[in-house]
Amino acid sequence: MRERRLLGTKNNPDLTSVLTTMVSGIDAIEVPGRGYRARIALVGATLLDWRTVSADGQEGESIVDGYRDIEELQSQNGVRNGILAPFSNRIEGGKIQLAGSAYQISPVAAVETAVYHGFARVRPFRLHKVDSDGENVRAVLRRQAFRTLAS
Repeated sequence: MRERRLLGTKNNPDLTSVLTTMVSGIDAIEVPGRGYRARIALVGATLLDWRTVSADGQEGESIVDGYRDIEELQSQNGVRNGILAPFSNRIEGGKIQLAGSAYQISPVAAVETAVYHGFARVRPFRLHKVDSDGENVRAVLRRQAFRTLAS
């Protein structure tokens, strides 16, 4: 289901809108602005596409190497434009000590054998709010607390 969240200011009530949409099987939001259009997957809050848009509405090439479809996103090949959180590197053997407790972490994507680049990149997010200062658009995506550590 597509949902449109309208943004505006007192000086420009029609500034822009944020759409929830589907991009090649991926639930996403679309953020159009002055001179650009961005698409962000709700899985991992992953930037899929960022294109320039000319004054006459013509779109240019994407300036990021995003995932083309749901299969690529699920594979996490290249971890393209992903949010690397709560850790950005590898955890040797998936074992970590936090606050005096030992934890074993499993790989987060189905095809992975190592633990790397955090959990956020494969977790679902939702559009929480959008706002604008008249020049810039901000879309806030939220995620419930991570519950993947088990002692």
